[in-house]
Amino acid sequence: MNRRSFLKSSTALIALPQFASLGAQPKQGNFAKRIVCMGNYLGYHTPSFYPKETGTGYNMPDLLSPLKEHRDDFTIFSGLDHRCKNGHGNWDNFMTGQNVHRLSLDQLIAERIGGKTRFSSLQLATGTEHNRRISYTRDGVKLPCILDPEVLFSNIFTSGENKAKMKYNLDAGKSIIDDLIADAKSFSRQLSKSDKDKLGEYLNSVRGVEKDIQKQKYFIDKPLRKVDFSMPEATTDKLEIERIFQDLTAVAFETDSTRISTLMYAINGGTYVNGKSRTNLHGLSHHNRKKKFIEEFNLITQQHIINLARFMKTLKERKDLDGKPLLDSTILIFGSGVGDANSHKNSDLPTIVAGGGFKHGSHISVGKDDPYLLGDLFLTVLHRMGFDDSTFAKSKNNMNNLFKA
Repeated sequence: MNRRSFLKSSTALIALPQFASLGAQPKQGNFAKRIVCMGNYLGYHTPSFYPKETGTGYNMPDLLSPLKEHRDDFTIFSGLDHRCKNGHGNWDNFMTGQNVHRLSLDQLIAERIGGKTRFSSLQLATGTEHNRRISYTRDGVKLPCILDPEVLFSNIFTSGENKAKMKYNLDAGKSIIDDLIADAKSFSRQLSKSDKDKLGEYLNSVRGVEKDIQKQKYFIDKPLRKVDFSMPEATTDKLEIERIFQDLTAVAFETDSTRISTLMYAINGGTYVNGKSRTNLHGLSHHNRKKKFIEEFNLITQQHIINLARFMKTLKERKDLDGKPLLDSTILIFGSGVGDANSHKNSDLPTIVAGGGFKHGSHISVGKDDPYLLGDLFLTVLHRMGFDDSTFAKSKNNMNNLFKA
């Protein structure tokens, strides 16, 4: 059998979803249970984002003023980055570390606890400009994102008719995988040792799909916790899509449909601020330090801050299975993989961490001579979720002494 025949016999190319591995499990105790990471690829105007003061007595910058009511629920970090090269190519590294196309923080956690929920993780985006992403698998695969809130809503709230269709599709998928594995065993006899190794890696991924199908079939008939939520009317406004995705993320957490989610903002067009269409955020990000353009850039990017404040309020109002506010046991990471889009600088990444049981209310500034990277903050996040990791990407420290629960 030649390669063409082998691929043809598999009926279709199979997209590989993330699935839980047998990796490290979290310790038992009062740890954070969920994580949501949100970011964009054009960053923020950091002189407007960062307070001039450090510690708990800082004055809230105007750009962050929508977060005033949540001051005691989040921490601002300045000076952290991954020590990566500047330029467009490394803007995706926000959650991965120094190198893009490496395992991202959310997917590391998904490997460990994703098997406990119907969806191992959710990857959401309000657009696909320049094909940017936040989430990457261990093999460096850029995970596709859900772009339509209706799709996410349908996935969470599956009707009886949709369940029947889903069961049929899952059974069909299982049949395809069985045929593919059988064909592969016959096909492998004609391969060299190195090609057999490659085929083995591929079949390991296919078996992962098989496990995911089994998990979906297990969860499909499990009753979903009843929640108060009505799907808004469809919209093309990306800021409104952002808000709907945030609401649905809260619902997914409340129903324990998933414990891991990412949301990437992309609003280079198709959005309105103060009744005016905004179509050139990328152009405004190259403001050349001109006050007029910086103000316009801040006006648009502040909408993310407004939505963040709204999302935090939602996570306080919606309760987990124990009847406690979701924000108390959910770590929220908000920021960007670019420090200054005007100069394509990927250092000093603006970052906010909220919720999760940390002691908040301060601005923590890291100097150039300090040993901390953004990955060290991620290590502290992992520790807060009950994991004992000593490294993340190139990071070998943690920030437990500066950022405590």
